[in-house]
Amino acid sequence: MNAIGLLDWRRLVPFPATKGNERQEALLANLCARTAAGQLDRRGFLRLSAAAGIGSAVAIALADQVVAAPIVQGRSGRSVAASYDYIVVGAGSAGCTIAARLSEDPACNVLLIEAGGADIDRPALQSSVLWPSTFGTDVDWAYRTVPQARAARRIIDWPRGKVLGGSSSINAMIWVWGHAADFDHWAYAGCRGWDYARLEPVFRRIETCARSTSGGRRGVNGPMHVEPVAEPSPLAAGFFAACNEMGHQVVEDVGAPIRDGAGYVDFNTRDGQRFSVVHGYLLPALQRPNLTILTGARVARSRSRAPAARVFGCELVERIMTSGPTRKRSSAPESSSRPGCSCSRVSAVRRSCADTEFPCSVTYPGSAGTFRTIASSWPLSRRQRLR
Repeated sequence: MNAIGLLDWRRLVPFPATKGNERQEALLANLCARTAAGQLDRRGFLRLSAAAGIGSAVAIALADQVVAAPIVQGRSGRSVAASYDYIVVGAGSAGCTIAARLSEDPACNVLLIEAGGADIDRPALQSSVLWPSTFGTDVDWAYRTVPQARAARRIIDWPRGKVLGGSSSINAMIWVWGHAADFDHWAYAGCRGWDYARLEPVFRRIETCARSTSGGRRGVNGPMHVEPVAEPSPLAAGFFAACNEMGHQVVEDVGAPIRDGAGYVDFNTRDGQRFSVVHGYLLPALQRPNLTILTGARVARSRSRAPAARVFGCELVERIMTSGPTRKRSSAPESSSRPGCSCSRVSAVRRSCADTEFPCSVTYPGSAGTFRTIASSWPLSRRQRLR
């Protein structure tokens, strides 16, 4: 970014000297630099600035200055390299987290591809009560099940987010850890390391819980902010009293982990507004120059080479992206992380995906049983409509 742009945004945004504002200032500087470098267009800059808490008038003024700066861009107006160490397909809950964690290594260049846009500044995506209004819109993939034999042959809508943050940007924001017995069953079935005793400290590291009565059992310094409902419904107290009369335990914290009884669950919100993985993982990671985000780009297929069938890149509608050599994971020296597309949901099981629109190029037998079980329970069809 040119020196004029740097001076202008600092003059327009006089942040008071606080720790929170220092982070916001650093994030805004990075958004300006990325826009000037062609990695963000004007619309993306405005939306991410709004998500970071920058006022609209200031963001518009900055966008006009930064976008007007002379830069070298590709035809699409975005500066994207032809090769990366890691390509993550889908900027949903997993994709944002993976891309953010991979970019912690400054030696790795990471590309995060999202078919949807960066529309997280929409009121319906920020409000804690308007989330149902996003279903069936352009930020929803609008999946539907086939007729369900055990549900009176009903066809059930299955909303999935098509926007930065994926479904964490359109869901009901309920935050629960899961039931301890389920994780222990996974470990018993052969998923070593997935028992609840090993996962509990991970859950704590993920969250910053605003509960004042957690008794030290909840996380206090994680990327995801969670809090109880600020204004419970007046009917809730009566419901809990009825549960108690029926012999059901009323629990202070019913969701971490899920336990038998009745009680309030937490929500991934902050000050009553949605707090998705975009806020927890992606926006902080944008301060790193080795992370590039490409929105509005749909992956046609992954590319692999024999004999190991390792994915080395992905094919977009307008270009082909490739990834670099295999890198070792520090957490598991005996295994390698295969750079390229993270397309396990598409290419994991050939037989399960045979009747879908996605071409299958790689089979991972280890995941076949679980995937087939899910697929047979919830077979999907796509609404045939143009976006």
